[in-house]
Amino acid sequence: MTRFIRRVLGALSLDSTTYEDVEADRSALAQAAIVVVLAGIQEHDVREVARLLDLPEGTVKSRLFLARQQLKERLQWTISDTPRR
Repeated sequence: MTRFIRRVLGALSLDSTTYEDVEADRSALAQAAIVVVLAGIQEHDVREVARLLDLPEGTVKSRLFLARQQLKERLQWTISDTPRR
């Protein structure tokens, strides 16, 4: 796994307090990571990702949307700390 992909997946990590939450978060993270890698990095379209994972297209879209939202929130500091030109 490349450093870039590890950073993306790290940015998607979820915070939890109980063992059950940690396990649920790991599952959600794994599901989001697979969709992000297939759609965002390997550039498969939503229909193809759905076919590859045997999921409805709506589920793929939802996971991709949520993963992008989390990345945006986690990476927001890069926009605010960047000097303006």
